[in-house]
Amino acid sequence: MLLTILAFVPFIFLIYFLVYKELRASKVLFFTFLLTFFLLFFVWKQPFNELVHAILKGLFVTLDLFLIIFGVLLLFFLLQKTHHLQKLERYFLHLSSDIPVHIVFIGFFLVVFFEAIAGFGIPALIAAPLLVLVGVRPLHAVILTLISDSVVSLFGAFGTPVIIGLEALPISVAEVSFFAGLIGGIILLCTPFTLLFVYSRLTKKSYSRFTPFVLVSGLVSAVLFFLSAWFFGPEFPSVISSIGGFIIMFLLLRLHVFSVRIKSPALRPARVALLCYSLIILLLLLTRLNVFSLGDTARQVGFTVVFSESLGHTLSLFSPGALILLSVLFCIFFLRPSKEVFFSSLRSTKEKSFPVILTLVWVLLFAQLVMHSSDPSLPSLIAGLFAHSGWLYVFIAPILGAFGSFSAGGATISTLMFSGVQLEVALLSGFSPGVILALQLVGAGIGNMLAIHNLVAVLTVVHLSHGIPVVIKANIRIALLFCLLASLFAFILLLFV
Repeated sequence: MLLTILAFVPFIFLIYFLVYKELRASKVLFFTFLLTFFLLFFVWKQPFNELVHAILKGLFVTLDLFLIIFGVLLLFFLLQKTHHLQKLERYFLHLSSDIPVHIVFIGFFLVVFFEAIAGFGIPALIAAPLLVLVGVRPLHAVILTLISDSVVSLFGAFGTPVIIGLEALPISVAEVSFFAGLIGGIILLCTPFTLLFVYSRLTKKSYSRFTPFVLVSGLVSAVLFFLSAWFFGPEFPSVISSIGGFIIMFLLLRLHVFSVRIKSPALRPARVALLCYSLIILLLLLTRLNVFSLGDTARQVGFTVVFSESLGHTLSLFSPGALILLSVLFCIFFLRPSKEVFFSSLRSTKEKSFPVILTLVWVLLFAQLVMHSSDPSLPSLIAGLFAHSGWLYVFIAPILGAFGSFSAGGATISTLMFSGVQLEVALLSGFSPGVILALQLVGAGIGNMLAIHNLVAVLTVVHLSHGIPVVIKANIRIALLFCLLASLFAFILLLFV
């Protein structure tokens, strides 16, 4: 029992000082990392070399994420200093003067698409600056894009959380995908309306005339999400729902189905900026779909660092950060910046991106220590506390998944940590394993809107040096509401399966 109590200590420390005391994130996360290290070494008696291996893994994961942030920021400043970003801004503003339209197309569909093909925090990093361009305040853009980049991440990066997170379990992936698509689709149905509601509250303005538009956007996206999960498995629900939803809603607007109006501004002035962002999409898509074996080739261009028999890390051209940097190199040929502009962009990128490493490194080191804590691991102790809670566990399961994403940094890691325990509890309680594991995935996706490294990264690209407590306080209510909605729907499902 003492170990179970101590397992909660690092998380309580983190939440208390980061959210309630609102201390600097880098300082809180550094001491959280140290606290976890000493607990594992002195109380869990975990060998020192195992802890060092986990730290090395965390450093390489930090490098992967840092490359993404660096590439996105470098492209942003290159476009800005060559005046192509301003042309893209004018294009979006001429397309529609209504910010809710941009929130749906950029803050929702674009976020879902990037989550589908890449993950790793890329969606909010791309979409948040674009929302700022069309008039959304930076902090509001962060909140909105993180809400969008939540439940869809359960099928993110071509199904990685399902394929990798559940690969060691004796469970049908198709069954879990079906229930995850069904439960996740219910949350997705509500997401565009939630974005409009949150933005209305943040700006203290009424956007009620856009309600039919956002409700239909959610319905179209949810139906495509569920049907693709049912028929095609975990790889394509987010891809199909984002592309299909975007096209359908754009056509409906052009057909004047809603009172909302969009225009047809000239695309030519914004073509260079659009081409640069499209190149990122194209490279990610071609490698993830392994078109012409490009994915296999990209994986071979790199090397693997082995820390121990069971732990290592691969650095290759297949990683999102490497592909984004490659895209930026191609974009330089289109932009043709002068030496002064290029080095000025590098300096601006360095100034914005390097400080974020001070926060990212500690949260990712902490996450790796949690993931690789020795038996009994911290996640299993926390989850085991609820093993005999009966029907109450239906409401605990998604919160556990969300907690994993918040603390460890994403749906895949959360599912790796907690899926085994979730399956064990389902079998002990007589629940359908498919439904309970779907709740784990849905909860892990929802928790993505609170993942600390995502918060740090997206705040950086919209040029904010603070705001983590504000974002967490704003989004945690939405996350808990989404978890409750998922549990209520799963509760009804369990009565029939």
